[in-house]
Amino acid sequence: MKVNPFTKAQQTQDWGVNWEELSISWPPMNQADFAAWQTFLAALDGVVNYFTFSAAVCAQYPVELTNGATPAVPLNFRLKQDPHYTIEKDRYFRLTFEVIQAL
Repeated sequence: MKVNPFTKAQQTQDWGVNWEELSISWPPMNQADFAAWQTFLAALDGVVNYFTFSAAVCAQYPVELTNGATPAVPLNFRLKQDPHYTIEKDRYFRLTFEVIQAL
């Protein structure tokens, strides 16, 4: 959204579509699982490439949309911003990232 700095008038564009956004926080994982996710997310090259959550991932980690629904068809997503991770005690990693639907 653009805002005129003098008049504060707003210019908006109606894309005529809705999209979904997800904030994903995986449960703590070991270093091997974390390394696989880290490699995958780095290969996306930021917001350039998109991906679909596989049925296996959705079975292990249910995907829930912002409106609380489960997607009926696979949706393509791209990273919204760089992933964040923390290392918890006992050397378990927690990974958090946000994605937006790729239209």
